[in-house]
Amino acid sequence: MRITHKYIWMFLSILLIYSCKPGDTKDKRKKEVQAEMQAQISSLKSAVYFKDKAIRSYLKEELETFYKNRKYKLAWMTSDKILPQSDSLIQAIMQAPTDGLETSNYELQEIQALQRELFSAEKSKQDTLSLRKLVQLDFKMTASYLTYASHLLSGRIDPAKLDTLWITYPRKKDLAVHLDEAIKKNRIYGSLQELSPVVDQYKQLKKQLALYRRIAKSGGWPAMKTVTTVNMGTANEPVHALWNRLGMSGDLDTTAASMPVFDNAMKEALKKFQQRYGINPDGKLNAETLARLNEPVERTIELIELNMERIRWAPDSIENTYIWVNVPEYTLKVFSKGKKEEEMRVIVGKDYASTPVFSDTLEYIVFSPDWTVPSTIAKNEILPILQHNPDYLMSNNMAVYETWKESDTLALDPLSTDWSQFTPETFTYRIVQKPGPENPLGQVKFMLPNDLSVYLHDTPNHTLFKREERNLSHGCVRLEKPVDLAMYLLNWNEEQVTEKINQPEPIKQKLPKKWPVQIVYRTAWVDEKGILNFRDDIYGHDKKQLNAITKKEDQLSKL
Repeated sequence: MRITHKYIWMFLSILLIYSCKPGDTKDKRKKEVQAEMQAQISSLKSAVYFKDKAIRSYLKEELETFYKNRKYKLAWMTSDKILPQSDSLIQAIMQAPTDGLETSNYELQEIQALQRELFSAEKSKQDTLSLRKLVQLDFKMTASYLTYASHLLSGRIDPAKLDTLWITYPRKKDLAVHLDEAIKKNRIYGSLQELSPVVDQYKQLKKQLALYRRIAKSGGWPAMKTVTTVNMGTANEPVHALWNRLGMSGDLDTTAASMPVFDNAMKEALKKFQQRYGINPDGKLNAETLARLNEPVERTIELIELNMERIRWAPDSIENTYIWVNVPEYTLKVFSKGKKEEEMRVIVGKDYASTPVFSDTLEYIVFSPDWTVPSTIAKNEILPILQHNPDYLMSNNMAVYETWKESDTLALDPLSTDWSQFTPETFTYRIVQKPGPENPLGQVKFMLPNDLSVYLHDTPNHTLFKREERNLSHGCVRLEKPVDLAMYLLNWNEEQVTEKINQPEPIKQKLPKKWPVQIVYRTAWVDEKGILNFRDDIYGHDKKQLNAITKKEDQLSKL
């Protein structure tokens, strides 16, 4: 039977149509997704995808750039299936608590619910998928990644908005490019962890956070009853409770004792606990020690998380050779190649004249420094004295100048000036105390050129270093052993330093190299021996910052 050309062409045409249909449909679907994505981006409301107002505008731009760079293609799925990087993102979000962050900030439940809605078994066909919701899900996952990345990179709140003397150094990253690379390599979790601080202190606190979370999960530690005295050899209920408490926090090896008795081992463990909290380590169960022992484990976790957040506000990295001043600890440490070389007590600012939190560089030392009295001290403290005793300046080795220009070296006669005519508002004179034994800066000043007029210096009153609480200055940091620090930084011997001090005029000495300096406020940190330490919140920063974080978490959870 002959088959006409007409039927042959009909057969070939049908075959051609059906052989091309799947590809055509797929391409059509892809174009539909791209068109929908462009349409949604053009009218994108940032509040829908970014709950955090502080970073909303910035992250909206990152999201737009990300999709523009990839020509508006879906990032986490195709039109008919979820891609591996989507599962990786969900797993990464579930790990947020290990960095002291909340999974609820990154819309984990919303993402999972939308995935179930779009990709469940009964909705597996392409044509049943909602194109609009498909794009919204992809946006939501990208927004989740970007928010999480931003929080790891520079924290959740800006402490400078709570206190202008807390200077932050936000770490920056092109998050759109960073995410694109992460998706190409399916390194979602790894790419996020790359954004967290690289300093060892952050990693150490992260380990401690995991440890105390396990303690909390097991029920924490019970509150101890008030105990007036515990004598050696005592084996009663309070001692048993203390034995358990010290064992849970790792201060006492409870596996070494057959029964809980207050012996030398437990007393040493109690001293260790006291040292970790900055309490006089006398091995006695006093009220201060008992209060710290009774702090719930949730409070410990809260402080660890807060101080991890503070590290996220710090500079991108710090060299392993640096000077570290921790204000609540009242301590300065010098590290060289990661090894502690010097340590000394310091005196920091009073509550109303708090020492700022900032980073800078130590460039030079001034021996036999003079002291330019800050205008606030001159107006509020010295002026009232001058109005009753005009001889005060001369008797205290001080000179007064008409202007604040350093070139103005012509001192005025304080006895020929009518100080009663001035008020704190109209007093504009510069007062300088010359080098000498009573100079508040002592014999050495370590200069950090900054707009805060804060530096490290000696003091004529070294008896104050015997105090446990040493927030006594006007904001600068007084050093217990300034000569030792000068010898170390200059690589000089004591004779060389002694030759420079007690001179009638200041001597400026440039350092062989610049030293990074970080003045920090850490109420929880891990020391160089790997021991977790805590200190009192002397300026109330903990309370203010925790309140701000809690407020933000509450707001985000309600949106």
